[in-house]
Amino acid sequence: MKLLKILSAFAGLGLLALSCEEQASLPELAFLDKSLTFSAVGGDKEVSVNIAGALSIEAKAWTDTTFTTESDWLNASYITPKVKIHAASNKAAKRVAYLRVVASNEAGSASAFIRVEQDAAEGYVDNPGGNDNPGGNNEEPQIELDTEDATIPAEGGTLEVTVTTNAEYIWLDWYDDDWNDVNWIDIADDDEEDSNVVKFTIKPNRGEERYAWIEIDATMVDWEALGWSDDVPYADAYILVYQEGTGGSGGDDAETEGPDAPAAAGTAVKVLSSADLASGWYFIACEKFGIVLDGSLPASKIDGSGYNNKVNYVSATIADGKIVANATLAKSAVWFSAPDGSIMAQEGYYLSRATDSKNGLDASDEPVSLDVSISTKAGDAGNANIVNDLGMHLRANANEKRIRFFKSSSYSDMIPVQLYKLPAASAVPEFKVSTTVLTAGPKATSASFVITASEGVQWTAASSNADFTLSRTSGEGSAPVTVSFSANTVAESRSATITVSTESEAVETKSYTITLTQGPASEGDIEDGTPGYEDHLAHRRHASKKSRKL
Repeated sequence: MKLLKILSAFAGLGLLALSCEEQASLPELAFLDKSLTFSAVGGDKEVSVNIAGALSIEAKAWTDTTFTTESDWLNASYITPKVKIHAASNKAAKRVAYLRVVASNEAGSASAFIRVEQDAAEGYVDNPGGNDNPGGNNEEPQIELDTEDATIPAEGGTLEVTVTTNAEYIWLDWYDDDWNDVNWIDIADDDEEDSNVVKFTIKPNRGEERYAWIEIDATMVDWEALGWSDDVPYADAYILVYQEGTGGSGGDDAETEGPDAPAAAGTAVKVLSSADLASGWYFIACEKFGIVLDGSLPASKIDGSGYNNKVNYVSATIADGKIVANATLAKSAVWFSAPDGSIMAQEGYYLSRATDSKNGLDASDEPVSLDVSISTKAGDAGNANIVNDLGMHLRANANEKRIRFFKSSSYSDMIPVQLYKLPAASAVPEFKVSTTVLTAGPKATSASFVITASEGVQWTAASSNADFTLSRTSGEGSAPVTVSFSANTVAESRSATITVSTESEAVETKSYTITLTQGPASEGDIEDGTPGYEDHLAHRRHASKKSRKL
């Protein structure tokens, strides 16, 4: 019995030994180096690592020791018997990643890692805890453009701007004087990254002349990724873009041909014959009531609105077959197109009536052909017959005076209308300035405005302060003007009065005064250069800001 127990014990030891021989152990691995450093140039290196008992080996680079996010600048792969790693070039501050190797077999896996550093780019200085620049870069960004203003023809085109900067990122924006985005400027499709030439596409302009500011900011770091932090140093520069117009009514977004604008003022003459009907701006008048249809109304109000507000006309002095129009009355004119007989209001919609079941006046987005003629019949001579395809006539209501399409022209309370043609816009020269107030920060060195003048209108510009010089002191027609001055280094503001005037007899207002004020220098002043800088600062943070990496 004792012998059996002894044999059983030895048998158990044998089984235990056999079990230990079959159970595999975890892999073993260890780096020979504790850390590794790359220069800012980057490149390739090999790292020795001792590995034993592994069936598979994986090498990766991570952002930190939690190993949840892979590094975006360090790549690694294991090629027996070493780990090969590649570091991208560094254009910013010093950075760190962690190279980790995982070895696995049937028993499980084991891992080891080392810290990998990369030097900052040349000119970058580590500044732990400093607030001059997130990331420790103390180098101040600088930017310079090859132009401060640009004149673009009405047909549009491409604007190329050469940007000279020491920064890696530039941020682009364009807006009007009210800080509203403009959609007639965009980055050109062929604009290339890593180029110091930025190309902008300017859309065709079929409306009035227009202008906008292009702002280019330069930063050393990814400003957007930092949430537009106020601590990020930046440099900014501006281009005043002026685009000529064709005088059409299409507005900023119009890209199709439009009619010439109505004259800002002038004398409209009654049309007495159908043969005299030609494309142009007209008043639709009712001589009996001394009114004209208000072509400046929005589409929703062209037929009047509300029970007690059935007015779609304005008063006018009509005498001897003429209407003397000022700038306000001229806004009520409508455009008559002789080829198709359509009549367009100044907002771009067309007069129409969709149904003959009820009197009224509608607005159509598409041209509506009308039969327009001038009566020569006795007792009706000089009256305009404006008839739609439903046989409805444009008349004024005897009670309301409202001008609209009526089912019949034979009723006594349907009063005839007449057409009065305005002179072409070119007959009334234009002369104005884009603003009468300019402000600049203490570090700004320029500010700009636009002189808008018709062809043939000559003008002069003068500054009351010799420290504020003008890029143009005389000219003819429209042109941008840049006022140049030095940064203000004293604790008092300074100013200049700029006078723009003309001797043209045909121009109503012959002189404008622009006041330019530069703020005083003081600690904490931020370089700006445009009006309303605090509003501007808030505006530049919005998500629509465009970026490009140089």
